[in-house]
Amino acid sequence: MSLRKKIFLYSIIPILIILSSTIISNSYIQDSQDSSYWVEHTHKVISEAYELQGIIVDLETGLRGYVITGVDEFLEPFNSAKLRWEKEIQVLKNTVSDNPRQVEKLSKIEDIIAQWFKSAAYPEITAIQTGNFDSAKSLVIKKSGKKLIDSIRGLLNDFM
Repeated sequence: MSLRKKIFLYSIIPILIILSSTIISNSYIQDSQDSSYWVEHTHKVISEAYELQGIIVDLETGLRGYVITGVDEFLEPFNSAKLRWEKEIQVLKNTVSDNPRQVEKLSKIEDIIAQWFKSAAYPEITAIQTGNFDSAKSLVIKKSGKKLIDSIRGLLNDFM
């Protein structure tokens, strides 16, 4: 082998090693950044789901306070939580829009909360507003509203 070929060969080998090391390092850095993004994304999703759980507590607390007392002031947290729910469920759906299974779970949760409003919350409120306290009491005793809220909590836990 000529001297020229040897010099070329011995100079190209370190360059190839450096080049391959750079490519491998960049790949590891990109993987690390991707992992970091997904960890942050997961924390955000969980935080938003906890926000929904807090709103559920506010809905129940406002409703229960109104059913027990009949005082309109107790409906304020209920009404406020209802508006927050509508906003926050959309925020969470947007956050997980890249995951159809999670969006499906949120849609199911939305369906159940709508059912809760229709079959438990609004009938209880109406019963109190019309002075039909026995009807309100029997609605609460049936626990259908509690069962719906409990299923929402279970779905949210599964979601997280």
